[in-house]
Amino acid sequence: MNVPARAGLPANSPAADSDAITLDPPRPVPGKPGVFTFVSRTDEPLHTDEFRPSVASRVTKFVHETLRKAYPALKEGEWPVGVAARLEKQFIAWAISPPESPKQPSGSSPDAADPRDAALDRMPKDICILAEGYLENPMMIERISADIQDAGVVGERELALALYLVGSSAQLPEPLAAVVRGPSSSGKSFLVETVASFFPPEVTLKATDLSPNALYYFPPGELRHRWVVAGERSRMENDERAEATRALREMISAGRLSKAVAVKEADTIVSRLIVQEGPIAFVETTTLEDIFAEDANRCLIFNTDERDEQTRRILSATASRAAGKVQNQPARCRAIHYAIQRMLPRTNVVIPFAPDLAALLPASRVEERRDLSKVLRFIRASALLHHRRREEDIDGHVVATLADYQLALRLAACGLDAARSGLSDPARRCFEVLCDRFGRNEFDSIAAETAAAKSRSSVRAWLSALAQRGFVEQTELNKGPNPARWRLTGQEPESAASYLPPVEKVKDKYLSRKGSDTKS
Repeated sequence: MNVPARAGLPANSPAADSDAITLDPPRPVPGKPGVFTFVSRTDEPLHTDEFRPSVASRVTKFVHETLRKAYPALKEGEWPVGVAARLEKQFIAWAISPPESPKQPSGSSPDAADPRDAALDRMPKDICILAEGYLENPMMIERISADIQDAGVVGERELALALYLVGSSAQLPEPLAAVVRGPSSSGKSFLVETVASFFPPEVTLKATDLSPNALYYFPPGELRHRWVVAGERSRMENDERAEATRALREMISAGRLSKAVAVKEADTIVSRLIVQEGPIAFVETTTLEDIFAEDANRCLIFNTDERDEQTRRILSATASRAAGKVQNQPARCRAIHYAIQRMLPRTNVVIPFAPDLAALLPASRVEERRDLSKVLRFIRASALLHHRRREEDIDGHVVATLADYQLALRLAACGLDAARSGLSDPARRCFEVLCDRFGRNEFDSIAAETAAAKSRSSVRAWLSALAQRGFVEQTELNKGPNPARWRLTGQEPESAASYLPPVEKVKDKYLSRKGSDTKS
């Protein structure tokens, strides 16, 4: 039944047609007999909840929330006639005959039903042709960067591209994970949300908050090859928080979760094993200077640009938009990127020069083990995104090139710096100012604030972070009106540029090894 568009609802809105609102097949909730997860949607999910379809009050509430989200510009009395009745009729059918767990065909692989395939088939041909052009263009990275800027992101080009690679890595066996750090109002949430908007709904899973057990109880297979876009990280960094993120760390590292739970069936308590398959790519934001080490070790940590020049760029861009000087087609552009992501194959990537890169890395710190893993994952993400311009081996795997390592050096190195040293970019800049201004001389907190030309709270937080990592030490405590005194220790934070070998070195070692292999 087609319903005319109402006031406040565009005629081309998916919800303008009442038949566009559908219900996904219900998924049983593990450990809760008779309870199902229900999802209403148009092209994208509208509302999700867990309940028994026989409970009329829950059905009514679910339908009401669905219509409220489908028609945000309309009041309840203005919703299209018959939509609620149609949805409630489906719930009545499920209450009479409860749905069964979907069974996977015998012998089929876990990835047999890739939801991107059906979505790609429904896309307009002209959009698919444009997406093919992107994938075959040697300047694809620059085009992606320009599209993100056109969507409203100002500056932050390298960080935005890095996040795009993180999202693209979701289709790999070992995706990337990232944390975007910055103070309030630095634009980190807007940046993450804008980049994530270039990915189709069957790839992204947006969750502003994740409870400790949330990942276990998604419908089976729901997390497989998804980019989990989380909200702001909790400001609590204690043992309780560490336990709360344990499942997330396991999913990022192993790509799979399993948990034994006790459930009551009839009059008996039995144990059931809940298994949740990944893998997932992951991103979250934070204002914290210090991030729990076990989480930080698994992620690339990026910092937003807090410099005055970036603030000036944002002010200018905001003014231009207000003056009507910015013109773009965000919907069409995002459709092209949806097609790009749906065209990425789920395959492995081989890195023929990986042994040479590993041999050139220092082995003086255990952090090198995880740093190499992060770099290799980023190289694979770049090769996957450029798969149309890469060769395949005899097994059909994409073969990475040194151009992918070059992109990893360009985009991922700063993410390694923050994870390795534990310092944000502003804390590093504060350290550089202190070195230039005071050298080996002592200084007090007020002098540090004056030298850094930043707020008292910011400078003292940076001094605390620098002291925790051994770059400065406190020589006198704050006593009454007398500020605390400090001095530099002589240690300096490492940068990825100091230990990641340049492309030419890796190339020379690779060619030398290949030549030796050929002779032998």
